Amino acid sequence: MGKGAPVRDTRTLTPVRNQVAEGDLKNILMGETPFSGRPTIHLELDPGQPYVLAASTKLAAQLGGFRIEVSSDSLVTLEAIPQARQRVLRSGWRRDSAGGSHMEGKTWSSNPQFALRLATAGEVKLTVGRPSRHWLPLVKDYYEAMHAIYVLHGQPDGAPLRGVTRTGAKVVTQTAFVPFDEVTTTLQLSPLPDGSPYIVMPATFGPGMKGPFWLRIASDVDCELVELPPTAAHLRAQEAKDAVN
Repeated sequence: MGKGAPVRDTRTLTPVRNQVAEGDLKNILMGETPFSGRPTIHLELDPGQPYVLAASTKLAAQLGGFRIEVSSDSLVTLEAIPQARQRVLRSGWRRDSAGGSHMEGKTWSSNPQFALRLATAGEVKLTVGRPSRHWLPLVKDYYEAMHAIYVLHGQPDGAPLRGVTRTGAKVVTQTAFVPFDEVTTTLQLSPLPDGSPYIVMPATFGPGMKGPFWLRIASDVDCELVELPPTAAHLRAQEAKDAVN
């Protein structure tokens, strides 16, 4: 049996993000449930207090469905935190999109780009992760395989930024290039005044480093994150839209 205080006041239905520092477990009521097909927790909780329940797999990026069942000897309500505040997108650097860093050639802006729009000002945590089985051998042999995240101001039409340099782009932040499986940045962002999205652009240090990655966003406000198509495809889609209108 476990008894304690709530993790966080969730009456505003915002998820817990970066609330517990590494090694600081004072806000966690139960965090050692066995990883099994049907894990169970028995808790004695304080009435009238909100709690956050987070289901987790043992390893990151393990996708699949799950079901949560709650039984109690008093009235209980269980509400899902809106998915509009978190999302994971799978992508990768390919032959025509492994552009590398702004320091290692002229193909920087050909990297995969994601448009990020926020409903209101808030905190945004962005994480780019890569599967070790593919990237670990590359990182061991090539410093060019290190990766980072750029966040830039986008354009009002939502098109990807192509053919621009870092000097010519409006850079919000750039993380350090790291050899680890994940790189993360946490930002305080507000919607851009002209309706433009922010552009999130993961990049390896050197060009031509091909392989998969995933991009995760966690925000305390509603947000939208979509991968942008290549410029030619974007123009064709816009032309079709204009023809209809």
